[in-house]
This record gives sequence, C-alpha cells and structure tokens, in this order.
Amino acid sequence: MLSLAYINQTVTDLQSFLFNKLINNTINFDEMTKLTEKSLNELIVEMVQSVLSDVEEVIRESSDRKQNYWIHRSNDLKVIATKFGDIEYSRAYYRNKTTDNFTYLLDDLLEIEPHQRIDNNLQSQIIENAKDMSYQQAIDKIENISIHSKQTTYNLVHKLSRESIELPLEETIEKRTPQYLYIEADEDHVAMQDSSNKQMKLVYVQTGFNHEKSTDKRHVLNIERCFTGWYPNNDELWLEVSAFIEETYDTQNIKQIFLSGDGASWIKSGVDYLPANTTFVLDPFHTKQATVRSVVGLGPKAKETLGLLRRWIRFNQKGKVKRYFDPRLSDPDLSSSEKKALEANRKYLLNHWTAIQNQYRPGYISCSAEGHVSHILSSRLSSRPLGWSIKGAENIAKLRVYKLNGGQIDQLVLLTNKQKQKERKVIQLDDRITGAKKAEYTAIHNGSIVNYGSSSSPLGVLKRTFS
Repeated sequence: MLSLAYINQTVTDLQSFLFNKLINNTINFDEMTKLTEKSLNELIVEMVQSVLSDVEEVIRESSDRKQNYWIHRSNDLKVIATKFGDIEYSRAYYRNKTTDNFTYLLDDLLEIEPHQRIDNNLQSQIIENAKDMSYQQAIDKIENISIHSKQTTYNLVHKLSRESIELPLEETIEKRTPQYLYIEADEDHVAMQDSSNKQMKLVYVQTGFNHEKSTDKRHVLNIERCFTGWYPNNDELWLEVSAFIEETYDTQNIKQIFLSGDGASWIKSGVDYLPANTTFVLDPFHTKQATVRSVVGLGPKAKETLGLLRRWIRFNQKGKVKRYFDPRLSDPDLSSSEKKALEANRKYLLNHWTAIQNQYRPGYISCSAEGHVSHILSSRLSSRPLGWSIKGAENIAKLRVYKLNGGQIDQLVLLTNKQKQKERKVIQLDDRITGAKKAEYTAIHNGSIVNYGSSSSPLGVLKRTFS
C-alpha cells in the first residue's frame, strides 16, 4: 500500500514544480495541465498496482484458498492497458483441489478475462473513436497507452455481436399519437475487401420538424429511432421497424404514415410490414433529379421544357408527360446512351406516378434520407477509398446509429464483456485477514487523509478528485 506520506509528497512536489516553472515563465497553461495529467496518471497507476498487490497477498494467505486451492505457479505478470497507463501486477496461478481446474483468483475477483489486455474503459474509448475515424486514428488519438496497432481496434469492433449493438425496445406506458408519422429510407454503397459493393441500409422514424432547434436556413427533424445494417433479408429490417412503431405509437389514431425513399424495391416493400395507413411517397429529390435528366439534349429549350414537365407532374397530368417522351425517344439527334438514359427516366417517372402524387398529400413534408445517409453512414464508410469486411462495416454503422439512438458505448462494452465471461467462483476470503486489510484502508479513507491536512492541501485535493 502506498503510504500517505508518499502520496502527499508526490502531489506537493508537483505543485511546487509547477509553481516555480510558472513564476519563471518557463511553462504555459497547456503545458501545465498536460504535465499535471501525466503526473497524476502515473500516481493512479502506482495506487492501483499497490492495491492489487495487497489483495493478492490476502488471497494467498486466505484459509479458504489454502483449503481449496494449491499454488501452481507464483508471480505471473499481468499487464492491462488503461487510459492512465499500463497497470502491471503479479498474481499466482491456482489449481482447484477438487476439480483440478486452473485459475487466477485475483483476475476472477477483478472480472478480468484470461487473455484480456485492455480494460473496459479504454476499450470503450477506442470503439467510440472507431465509429468516427479510421482504426489507426482511433488508437493514435489516445495518449499514455502502450497500444499502437490498428489490429487492436479491428479486434474490438469485430468482437461486438450484431445483436448487442441494438438498443432493446422500451415498454411504453402510454403510446403517443402524432398527427403524422414519417419513415424515411435509403442506403449507402460500401466497398468490400473482395471489390464488391454491399448496401448498408438506413431507416429512421421521425415526427416532423423540431421547431425549437430549427432555423430559417436549417430544418431539424424529430428523429425518434434509426435502424441500419446490411439486412440481406428485408423482412428482418422491416419487422424491427414495425415492432418499434407498434410499441411506441397508437397507430390506429395517426392520421397518416408516410414511407419515403428513392423507389428501391427494398424500400417499397416496407409498406407490407407497416400499419395499414402507410403510404409510399417517392423522394422529391429523386423526382426532381429524374425530371431534370428528362430534358437532356434540348439545348436552349431545356429550361422552358423543364418548367412544363414540373407543371404537368404537379397537376397530375400523366398523359401529357407520356406524350412528351414519345417524340423525344425517336429524336435522331440523340445518341444511343442519351436515349437509354431518357427511357430510364421515363419509366422511373411513370412507374412511380402515384408515389409522386403522394408528395402533395396534406401533412407530407419532403424527405431528407439522402442527406442522413451521407452524414450517418457515408462519412465513415464510403467517403474514403476503404475496403471493408461485412462485419466491420455493419458494426461501425450500427455503432453510429446506436449512439444516435441514445446508447452509451461504455455500457455496451461492459455488457458485451459480461456476456463473454465464464462463470467463475470468486473465493470467500478469510474474514480475519480481509478484515485487517479492510480496517487498514478504511482508517486511511475515513480518518488519516482528512486529518493529514486541510481540504485545500494537495492531499485533500487528491482525495476529492478520486472520491
């Protein structure tokens, strides 16, 4: 155990050193805080190592241990990387007299896995970083650690199960009834390591504009839940979305539910799983895009013709739109590629005519799925030339959505590691030995530190910091 005198002297020396440096104008504020952090991190490491050494001694001397375990090997070194630095401690490897099983009893007490080299807090920080930056940057951003390989980040991300990165549905006491409900969907195309592309799908449920957060230039949506993943089976995705909606809202009393997207078959299939009052609406952005592409090759007449097309679409004049395309497709001045593109846009507009007209239904407020895919998925998965594995890409996508849905990465890591831990028997330490150590530490915490100096003394400050 570290003595009070040692702890007090360490903090006092640090304060004195900083004071002299500052008086002599040889250190600035940033350097001072940096040095303080480094020094206190080193002290934390020493304190933890000292406590672990004392606990290992208690275990060795415990009558319960002596009755049930032999010491198979002494002083095996364990190194755990933490945000404060590496924690090193020695412990014995024990053999159970009854079962012949081997274990490190101190590791069992600490709930540390046999091959664990990183504590949960540092794991959480690395994963938190990895959802927003490259695997290597996720490591490099954290100082005072001995880990330098992006492989560590890879291992931590891949260790997470698909199911664990999804917040469970909370039982709703009273279901809500917004006048309108909006479901928007789109996908990101992610480059895989085998040179293929996979669709990372995104669906989110929102209830309209958040007027408190919105400005004249930027409208903010009330997004209540996001869903993402590879989902080769669309049924699984839409059943998850449907379960959330039915659990959260009184769907029978919602005036209208709008499902918006670019017309991809996987998006339109959502209508089959959602409440009966759901209507599919073609994303206005893609409607506009197809309309603009439909006036290709018209030269000076393009602007005027575009206005006509938009007017015919707005006032549901499908016949005029049909008649517009017939002579255009037989225009000899168009190249084969231009005709092919024109035919594709004709089919897109006419095949989605009803979904386009649904844009003008009361309560519809447009769709921003394209922008949300860019912000939530593309900015990490496809904006740079990367080659992903399916598990890595999906876990990163789900981590980003997990945070948006209100999840906490540290809790996710804790639960994941809890699930992976084998059931271990933690020995009941001998009351006499344990009691003596407890009394020693309790006296320090309750009396000695407080009595050693005032609350403003270096030791008093340290006590408040870690209490």
